[in-house]
Amino acid sequence: MEAIRQSTWKTKVLDARPILLALVVIGLTCTFDTGVFSQGLKFQSHIFRAFLIRGLGFLLVCGLGYGAKWMAGEIKKGNTLVRRWVQYGGAYFAFNLLLLLICWPGAYRQDEFWIINFARTLDYVYWQHYLTSMFYMVSWTVIPVLSSPIIIECLMASIVVGYLVAFYSTRLPKPRIALLFFIPFLLPPVLDNNLYPMRTTPWTYLILGVIAWLVTLGPQKAVNSPRRLWSLIALLALIGAWRAEGIILLAVFLPFILAYTWKSIGVQSRLALALMPLLGMKVLGLPMADDPGISSHRYEVTAFVGPLAPLIAKYENDPAHKQDIHSLAKVFNFEPFKKKPGGIAFWSGGVKDTFTPEEYLAARSAFLHLAMASPSSVWQERLQLFLESNGFGGFNQVRATNFVFDRDDHDQLDPLIKRKMARWPLFHPINAELRKQIVSLLQMREASGFKELPGSWLLYDGLLGFVAAFAALGVSLRKGNLMIVGACLAMLLCAAGIFLTAPQSFFFYYFYLYIGGPVLLLLAIFERKRRLQMGR
Repeated sequence: MEAIRQSTWKTKVLDARPILLALVVIGLTCTFDTGVFSQGLKFQSHIFRAFLIRGLGFLLVCGLGYGAKWMAGEIKKGNTLVRRWVQYGGAYFAFNLLLLLICWPGAYRQDEFWIINFARTLDYVYWQHYLTSMFYMVSWTVIPVLSSPIIIECLMASIVVGYLVAFYSTRLPKPRIALLFFIPFLLPPVLDNNLYPMRTTPWTYLILGVIAWLVTLGPQKAVNSPRRLWSLIALLALIGAWRAEGIILLAVFLPFILAYTWKSIGVQSRLALALMPLLGMKVLGLPMADDPGISSHRYEVTAFVGPLAPLIAKYENDPAHKQDIHSLAKVFNFEPFKKKPGGIAFWSGGVKDTFTPEEYLAARSAFLHLAMASPSSVWQERLQLFLESNGFGGFNQVRATNFVFDRDDHDQLDPLIKRKMARWPLFHPINAELRKQIVSLLQMREASGFKELPGSWLLYDGLLGFVAAFAALGVSLRKGNLMIVGACLAMLLCAAGIFLTAPQSFFFYYFYLYIGGPVLLLLAIFERKRRLQMGR
């Protein structure tokens, strides 16, 4: 009996090695100047933020350490799924790291330079959400180079695709068919976005990770412990908060998760799962009010600048809509909207520097009134923007990434960023010409210019994601797979929200669906095969 008690006690002892590793890593990044954080930090004003970032970095290293220890133990026990998970995920991670090395420091465009510039002094860029700035800072505390966010998001992608391939290779009668999951993860737009350190990429892999978790484990195992339940709640809250459209995705997806797990969890767990993701999303959004551009509704204005140009052109001199035009004029300068599309006009002086909350609400009401008076104008503008975003008429990026690190000035970056970037350590291409060639190939452009290569219209066609998602929805409805149905509806309705509010034609708006649609379709097909196999 004593031997049994002793053995049981040993299984409960926490292995301190990952904690020691985390202490060493964080200690080294705090002690030695790596050039990541600026020496001019104002710790008096950011003392809490500094400790928070270091603490989150410590937890990340601990999590990675315990995850690696668990995997090593399972492989030693002969766990085929975990062994294949490491093999497939490791291969994909190594491939992405090789691409990163060739394309060093990554596929940067524009906004990321501002995030880096501010994050080096622990300041947030709220326009891209403060969580993105935190993602950068925490990544730097773990891997002290400026491009470490790219390494982290490549790791996230590798964990997801490695798990999916490994799981279905151990569950299907023909294991090699599971390799099909690699196809969407190896498409040029996906590889390009893996090297693009903006929130869309890690946000997408969080979504896919949650879906894979719920679908493969099933309702009995997905939330069968407090740790799994609260991990799921935290991830859902983060997904809902990190991007504006996340609230749509969470609002649609959460009821399906509740219905999926309802019989497998107790009353308290049901209540926590129903309320805590929404509460967590709200709490994570509170710091956004610290930014004047957010609190003044300037960010919210972007949701309706797109259709504004045709409405102004149609109704500016219409006496019947004089009051609506007057309300819009309190917030907008009309001249830029007469020359440029809405999103570009916004950044070209189309929005006034100051306006009151009351003027914003009046302008929003005026816009809705004019939109209802001429829905065809709005629909035509929205449809054209949607088609451009999804590759029709040439795909659209914020900037041509292949030119960003050129010595010649191609008017790609603000001169201030050019000067600062020149002083950032380990942030210059190893081979500028090779980098330009590979990045151009990933973006399906000619390296010497902006012209698309043959086939770019197909590979950068975001509608493929929509088609795959609708196909997955059809398969799952027929087979009653509630979780995949919920995931499909959540992604598609989230895309509808983007369709209505997107200010510009950026491909990355629909990136989550570009890769998520094919993944959902493969999940729907493989789950059908797995159920047939289990029923035999």
